[in-house]
Amino acid sequence: MSMDIVDHFSEQTATYKTWIETSTSIGYGIQPCRKIELSDLRSKSQGRGIIAIEDIQEGEILFTISRESILNVQTGSLGKLQNGENVEILTQEFTPWESLILTLIYEFQLGLKSPWVGYLQVLPLELNSLIYWENYDLEKLRPSLVIDRIGKNDALEMYAKLIPSAWERLGVKAEEVGDVSWELFRKVASLIMAYSFDVEDPSEAKQEDEDEEDFGSDDEEEEEDTNTVKSMCPHADILNSNSELNNAQLTYPDPSDPEDAQYKGLLIMKAIKPIKAGEQVYNIYGEHGNSELLRRYGYVEQNADGDCMFDFGEVSLSLIQSQLVQHFSAVCKTDSSQLEKLLNTVLTNLIPETTVEEFEAEQVVQETYECPYTGEIQAEIQVLLQSLVIILQTPDITKYEHEELSRYVDRVLKKCYQLIEAQTLTKAAKQLWENIVNARLSQYPSFAFRETHDDSSSSQNGKLAEVVLRGEVKSLQIGLESFSKGFKTIDDEKLLRNILKKREQQGGKQGNKVVKKAKK
Repeated sequence: MSMDIVDHFSEQTATYKTWIETSTSIGYGIQPCRKIELSDLRSKSQGRGIIAIEDIQEGEILFTISRESILNVQTGSLGKLQNGENVEILTQEFTPWESLILTLIYEFQLGLKSPWVGYLQVLPLELNSLIYWENYDLEKLRPSLVIDRIGKNDALEMYAKLIPSAWERLGVKAEEVGDVSWELFRKVASLIMAYSFDVEDPSEAKQEDEDEEDFGSDDEEEEEDTNTVKSMCPHADILNSNSELNNAQLTYPDPSDPEDAQYKGLLIMKAIKPIKAGEQVYNIYGEHGNSELLRRYGYVEQNADGDCMFDFGEVSLSLIQSQLVQHFSAVCKTDSSQLEKLLNTVLTNLIPETTVEEFEAEQVVQETYECPYTGEIQAEIQVLLQSLVIILQTPDITKYEHEELSRYVDRVLKKCYQLIEAQTLTKAAKQLWENIVNARLSQYPSFAFRETHDDSSSSQNGKLAEVVLRGEVKSLQIGLESFSKGFKTIDDEKLLRNILKKREQQGGKQGNKVVKKAKK
């Protein structure tokens, strides 16, 4: 590495430290405790990080961040334009993602004129998240379903929507912001996905004393919280992440803790376990498996056994459908096209319209189902598969009229939910799960089933892809055994007789009210 690059990195670090000290000296900013220091960790391929220089006890405050030092639509230079009216425009006319992207792009385009330049200079210049991968590298990730979640097309559509039309609405002159390239837009969007937080909006709840809340990196799949502001948090994003070594957490002051009273209105980074002098302070980006870590942040995690504790494999709904049709068209001697039509009706119209009051999951029918490395199988897939297995074994089920079929699906869903709650499955449900997971495993390359794959010719991205695939395979193998672990097994005929008998007794009435129509 050449000296000028080393000096440039160090110069940026020094500028960042000055930026922190300057903001702190005028009454706000970032206040680190004396027991930590910003450190150059490039020798460990970790860029910058924070190291403990003295022993730290659990619960100690590592640093605080004032609201003025958090970059968002309320504090950014873009929001202050047009006499501050841009804050309302950004909030009301753009999504939280769009508004923060525009805010951050504007700061980058201001360059040295930006009051955030000291912070912007220490944000990563290069990312290796999947939106940057070329197609030939992405092919190495197949059959992982993470490829479907990269969102590059969505980002391109957002770029076309915002640039350059948004600037005029926000009172920004073309010569002031200049040409915003797709490369800059992609970089900013990637930085936000990797480092942004959803921070409680002080204008919404500044008078309320609420229970302590913990928060981590933004998850764009989660429903937006209207009482939060999507934000970039300087110093919090300096911390490197490690799921197993995580020893710090960004949080709000606890109003019930007298020691936290002095930090009211601030964000605080707390030690969540003892940290010895010389150890690195680690945050956690979230409980993400390697496929998601690679998609969002461009890296993977491996413990001493080569595993990631939050890894998961995925089974798609389409694969479940195809295996069910293949099995029951042979067993029940029913035309496969009739079964496909029945399944589509049940999955797209009938089951999504019904919920079981005691069932806490959001929805039984999902596009994909996870098999976590921990072996904790989603109850949704157990209920869904057991219900579909019984429905497809019902005599003359393809002849049911829509209203009759709807009532029957309600009854089956309720009964199968109760069965799963009682830790019981039918033999066919257990067998079909094995068929489904084995079919999914057959899609993976042979090297994904080996602990190591010694291929010196593999590129760095190729090696990252191999780690992801091995983690998914191992998780699916664990899920193969976990689906019915601890469950009793009964004959399908016993459950089917019970459901059909109740149907005859009810004489086609609406059925038990434990199953109800969901609100639309």
